[in-house]
Amino acid sequence: MVARARPRGGALAWRQLSWVGVGLVAMLVMVSVDYRHLVRAAPAFYVMGVALLLTVFILGRTISGARRWIHVGPLTFQPSELFKLVFVLVLAWALTTWRTPSSSRGGVLVTFAILAVPFVLVVRQPDLGTALVLVPVAIAILVGIGVRLRVLGMLALAGVSALPLFWLVLKPYQRDRLLVYLDPFRDPLGTAYNVIQAKIAIGSGQLFGKGPSGATQSRLAFLPERHTDFIFAVFAEMWGFIGCLVLIAAYGLLVLRGSRSPPAHGSPGGGFLPSG
Repeated sequence: MVARARPRGGALAWRQLSWVGVGLVAMLVMVSVDYRHLVRAAPAFYVMGVALLLTVFILGRTISGARRWIHVGPLTFQPSELFKLVFVLVLAWALTTWRTPSSSRGGVLVTFAILAVPFVLVVRQPDLGTALVLVPVAIAILVGIGVRLRVLGMLALAGVSALPLFWLVLKPYQRDRLLVYLDPFRDPLGTAYNVIQAKIAIGSGQLFGKGPSGATQSRLAFLPERHTDFIFAVFAEMWGFIGCLVLIAAYGLLVLRGSRSPPAHGSPGGGFLPSG
């Protein structure tokens, strides 16, 4: 496995501060724009998102055998992550504009037609994990608009039936990741190393954590990719089981608040999707 170059502490801090600034600007833009306008512009966002996914194969930077990132000046961004937001917008636009009956299979067909192109492009990077994240996002939106559970059950059955075929098309390293998930100690110094170190970091946090200065797994770099892929393990080591409960509860409240239907114009209630 080729190790990813890790930025030094100062460079990493400045990079994170830069993204905080970008996030604040994006937040101010979002709260000042009616979300209905964003939904109407979803087709343009979708085209730009797919274009960025294609651009990755031309201008993208290869790290650890995967080409997923694009450099813009001092910043690096991953188009597949931005596309998650675009995917939600374009589904809202499609299911609203075409008035697909939620009780029929039409909504499912529309959803997976929109999903197919970005899913294939992200898998080709390769980034199977991010591609698979789009699937539960699509299912959550289908549930939100009221697709019958019978239809969703048929989809789930079809997915389970396709698992053997799915296994055959996986690359060797992807199969290893799944096997390591089932048995982390099958290759402790190879493919399972990251998982084992993450478990050690989480377990060492115990009830109240070791604090930022005492988090040896994180500070001494035993835990790889501690500022990205294993950030939760770092948090667990620092703040322990209680801190993790607080963090998960905060995420839960955020999801519950975000799932509330916005009030429609002129009515006390609201629908899941904006009106045309």
